[in-house]
Amino acid sequence: MLVCPFCGREYGSGTRRCPECVADLFFEAPDGRQLDFSALTEVGAFRGVEAAELAQELSERGLLVRVRPPVGDAEEEADRHTVLTAPEQAAAARAYLAKRVAGDAPRRRAALPRRPAAYAILAAMLLAAAIWVLGYVVRPTPETPVVTVAPTAADLLARARAAVEQDDPALALRILEQIDDAGLSSPAIQAEAADIYHRAGDDETARVLYEACLGRDPTLVDAWANVAAIYLQRGAFEEAIAAFEAVTGARPDDVSAHFGLAQAAAEIGQWDRAADHAERVTALDPRHVQALLLLARVAVARRRYSDAERRLLAVRDLAPDDPDVLFRLGVVYRLQGRFGDAEQAFLAAVEVNPRDRRVLLNLGRLYREQGRLDEAAVRYEQVLEHAPLSAEAHLGLGWVHLDQRRWPQAAEQFETVLRGDPNNATALGALGMALWGQGRTEEAVGVYRRAVRADPTSTQARLGLAHAYVATRAYDEAEAQFRRVIEQDKDAPTAYRGLGLVLAARGKPEAAAEAFRRSAALDPGAPGPHYQLARLHLKAGRDKEAAAAFGTVLRLKPDHVDAMNELARLLATSNDAGVRHPADAIRLANQARRLAPGRGDVLATLAEAYFANGEIESAIETVRDAIEQDPQRAAYRQMLERFQRARPAEPFPSYD
Repeated sequence: MLVCPFCGREYGSGTRRCPECVADLFFEAPDGRQLDFSALTEVGAFRGVEAAELAQELSERGLLVRVRPPVGDAEEEADRHTVLTAPEQAAAARAYLAKRVAGDAPRRRAALPRRPAAYAILAAMLLAAAIWVLGYVVRPTPETPVVTVAPTAADLLARARAAVEQDDPALALRILEQIDDAGLSSPAIQAEAADIYHRAGDDETARVLYEACLGRDPTLVDAWANVAAIYLQRGAFEEAIAAFEAVTGARPDDVSAHFGLAQAAAEIGQWDRAADHAERVTALDPRHVQALLLLARVAVARRRYSDAERRLLAVRDLAPDDPDVLFRLGVVYRLQGRFGDAEQAFLAAVEVNPRDRRVLLNLGRLYREQGRLDEAAVRYEQVLEHAPLSAEAHLGLGWVHLDQRRWPQAAEQFETVLRGDPNNATALGALGMALWGQGRTEEAVGVYRRAVRADPTSTQARLGLAHAYVATRAYDEAEAQFRRVIEQDKDAPTAYRGLGLVLAARGKPEAAAEAFRRSAALDPGAPGPHYQLARLHLKAGRDKEAAAAFGTVLRLKPDHVDAMNELARLLATSNDAGVRHPADAIRLANQARRLAPGRGDVLATLAEAYFANGEIESAIETVRDAIEQDPQRAAYRQMLERFQRARPAEPFPSYD
């Protein structure tokens, strides 16, 4: 039978470790095979009484002791029990034994009588007492069990620490479970147990123990440092900051604590505090790469891109071939609008790691922002070669197809994302755009509704749904969605522009104009709000205001064909002498025709400009071109009739 050395329970041959005590079982099998005690170190061999007495004395001194029964059949070995202990405790055990033999160590019994008969009687009494007190049975048969003593909390901590060092965290945790509340009465013991729990991967128990010991002894700086690391890892950033501050208060030059505090502060947007402590780290260690990277991140968050670039260049000097640094540099260059430098940084990172997904995705984004759509598609496809399920790559490629107005191909990419993530709000919103581009407006509305349900905070999804409602003339629903976006983000220029369109369609020009002005104020570089304001002025007969607004559009976007075309028509047809200018009308209309040569409305405007300038034949010829482009427009035929009626009558022929 197998016996636990701690609790004394017996087990069958299929068990090697006591599940309650987490201890190796010791046994002498019925066939006489002996247990392998090679993991322990021998202290010495003694007769039964002496062995039991020595084991008790050593255990009282905090040593882990086991006694192996006799292993030989010779008469001289019949009662020789071997005392063993842990290797690291063997020296202490032998030192005690030497003192004991020399008479310097206190003995647990009085000196024995010299007479053999008395000696035998006393020996028998001592053996019986040992059996009764210790609860161990020493049998004269090969089944004699091991004499052991229960471990102390310090011993269990040592065993758990050894298990962690041997990469067996599960065993370490089971050993620690044996330490009762009494064993954890000391803050120092609590802190040490918490350290082992932390190293074994049980951070929750470690946190509880750290907090308990710090509540009793707040001067344990290492415990503050360790619990701060746990808080940081678990996302409890406020608690991490407080704990790291306790460390830096006691150890002002602790680099790890300052850096941890900077990390926690950055995670909750406390950029000033993050920068202060990261700067402290670099002052203590100028080559601290992670602190420099954190300072670059803080600079980007503050939109101080030059400072971010300076920090990243310092890191590149320390690690010139680090693709992560090259990638971050590329991002900063892109944010600065330095697309050439960004491309070079990204390409350098790709040379180091051709499969770096982040770099390839950012290259695709960079090329798309520059209008280099084919090159962007190549980069996204490179990602998909190695990561065919990459949602980011499918989304990027889908957006490229949207820009190219390849609606079915775009929809296919977004649907691929949704097969893996049916509630991806970004993919749903983009799919709505692809369906809308194909004229599948009702389906687009349904998809946009799914996107809003998936992420009620997504302004992009709500804007898409609102615009789809506008396309279906569901103005009440559209206005509600635009206003909901404005509630979420009072500085959303697109929402104000959309709201203006809805209000104008519902016959509320003043409210619409106010919405357009708000949009223009939030996004001064956008021509759209000014164009819509110009159209409101034009409809209200305010030709001067309309001409000024169209002029603003063309200053912001010189190739805005619609603004150019409508301003040319206004200059050709206005009844306001201060606005009417036929020569400028011809110039603008010709410019619009060069930009959009196949548009019938542009040709019709050029015809009006020719007519206003007295060039009737050119007007007639041009309006015929407009009719050829759009035969269904009755207004063009009416223009042709008007121009033909304005031809001067031919004089009667003279026969003189």
